Amino acid sequence: MLCKVLVVLFTLFVCLKCSNISVQLHGNIFFKGVNNITIINSIFDLKQNVVNRSEVDLIQIKDQNVPVIPKNFLNGTSVSDFGISRSQVREVEPGALDGVSLDFLNLNANNIARIKKGIFNKKSLYIVEFQNNVVSNIEDDAFAGATITLLDLSHNKMAKLTSKMFAGSNIIHIFLQSNVISNIEDGTFDKIDNIQRLFLSNNQLEALGNVFKNLTNLKQLALAENRLKTLEPGCFSGSGLSLDIFLSGNRLTHIAKGVFYKVPVFLMDFRNNSISKIDKGALAGLSTLRNVLLGNNSLGDLKMSTFDFLNNTLNLLSLSDNGISNIDIGVFKNVEIFILDLSRNHIKSIKKGLFHNLTSYRIELSENEITEIEEDAFADIKYLSDIDVSMNKLKEVKKRMFSLGLNQVNLEDNLITKIDNDVLNGLSLSDIQIKNNPIAAKINA
Repeated sequence: MLCKVLVVLFTLFVCLKCSNISVQLHGNIFFKGVNNITIINSIFDLKQNVVNRSEVDLIQIKDQNVPVIPKNFLNGTSVSDFGISRSQVREVEPGALDGVSLDFLNLNANNIARIKKGIFNKKSLYIVEFQNNVVSNIEDDAFAGATITLLDLSHNKMAKLTSKMFAGSNIIHIFLQSNVISNIEDGTFDKIDNIQRLFLSNNQLEALGNVFKNLTNLKQLALAENRLKTLEPGCFSGSGLSLDIFLSGNRLTHIAKGVFYKVPVFLMDFRNNSISKIDKGALAGLSTLRNVLLGNNSLGDLKMSTFDFLNNTLNLLSLSDNGISNIDIGVFKNVEIFILDLSRNHIKSIKKGLFHNLTSYRIELSENEITEIEEDAFADIKYLSDIDVSMNKLKEVKKRMFSLGLNQVNLEDNLITKIDNDVLNGLSLSDIQIKNNPIAAKINA
């Protein structure tokens, strides 16, 4: 049976001495059907007049004027979900949540600037949301003793994180993206024993120091869209079980050896930086590594020494938008990459032997400058199913250009005027795409 839900919608009727609040009672969690309407005079009357009803499971207050959430205002009640959003809340008094059994607390889109010590008083909650406030200060030990599965402080005004803000807490997921954080004290997060996800994207961090060391349970670390220019060797040491690290949209130019030494990285996202150099050995020995995203950087030509980490089985290696013209023969030798993305580069020719003994399901080569694919250039690739060479400069499709076993070949938007007889003989192609080529116009004429 679905829990009955109370939705509190404040309708203010301004008069000389009173301000009435219209409360709508709904019959289920999907807000279907209004059962009755009740009137309360203020937030102080909420517990007495509404919450003591046994059918209440969820309360929402939206688009009203509730400047203060007072101490003990829900004391002695049990409500699964309580929210006051877009209601000009400026202050949550210490003790406001005392005596209430609560799973979800939504205080989004208000004017809260300070989170005071004593609000959470060893509370156990599933989700606490402070999105889109103006929080710039969290008092020391504000979350001490609290067990919170997810704490969302995104889109606020936090500039500095101190080592005592989260001290003594047990928070599993912390969202701090879209603040103005430029300074994080050492020890800020290592006092949170069970932290698994930490989102700090879209801030103003320029260096990491030792902030993220020894976070042993960390699974996701998002540092995208900051101002990072370098990563110090050892900055992630001792952290993670199978770690996804998001570093896209920073100002990185170099991946130094030692940054990821013995870090159990599963996914690393370096897209949209200015990386032109990866030290030999910088990504080597990462046995858990499965996804490497290096799109939109400045790697240039691919050298054997650059990709000495390709001794793992990768799900995805993205090297799109890197100004690549030449690739050393042997870079991909004896490597397993499920999807290899080399799109949007300056590759002009695919030579036989380039993919010697590569194991790959799909290769992306679209939006290059390819005019030539040598005979049997793809023949050595094991398990290859799909090739995308669309938006290149191919004029002719020759016999043995594509290997046996292919399911799809995308040749759209080239300059193809000729396809050799029997070019597809022996292939198991289910789909060949040739739209927007001169030969396609002739076929359709």
